[in-house]
Amino acid sequence: MKYKLTKEFTDLAKADNIGYFKVNPDKEIYFGKKEQFPIVWTGELNENMVKIELKNSDSFSIRNYEFIVYPKSENGLKEQIVRWIDDYINREYGN
Repeated sequence: MKYKLTKEFTDLAKADNIGYFKVNPDKEIYFGKKEQFPIVWTGELNENMVKIELKNSDSFSIRNYEFIVYPKSENGLKEQIVRWIDDYINREYGN
């Protein structure tokens, strides 16, 4: 499967020190169009399934995300994941 948002990052808990985050939004994203929300991102984080809902257009705040399916062992990455999604939305579709 080809993912729209992919990130490789340092993960010292892995044997090769490399972690992976790969997700796709459930719909096309149109920057500034409020009626498109929520957007649900599904994919993988270090080979674990993730499902993350962005509730509104405020993509830079973790308060606007719900981590529906998410490995507890990776809780420390939530803020970084929010930044990656926000960067993706703004780079690809807006500002």
